[in-house]
Amino acid sequence: MEQILQHPFMQGPVPSSAEIRQNFLQRKSLVDQEAHNEREQKRQKRHQASNSRAQPHRASQNCEEGDMVENPADAWESLEVEEYGPCFV
Repeated sequence: MEQILQHPFMQGPVPSSAEIRQNFLQRKSLVDQEAHNEREQKRQKRHQASNSRAQPHRASQNCEEGDMVENPADAWESLEVEEYGPCFV
């Protein structure tokens, strides 16, 4: 242990706890500001995206006249699936 304490690295200047605290508070402030800026940019993008969207997409609007538009819920109910036995071949 004595050799470690005598090493030149351990003999250099040491900041006080107040200096360390001040340094960390400055760093935290920068990180908090950057996080705030990123959140604000995301909010603006979402707002722009929601304003630029057209009317909600509906399948019935994309079909030509005479085509039947199937309700997805009805499609699941009418789906026929074979049941498997105890062995898969």
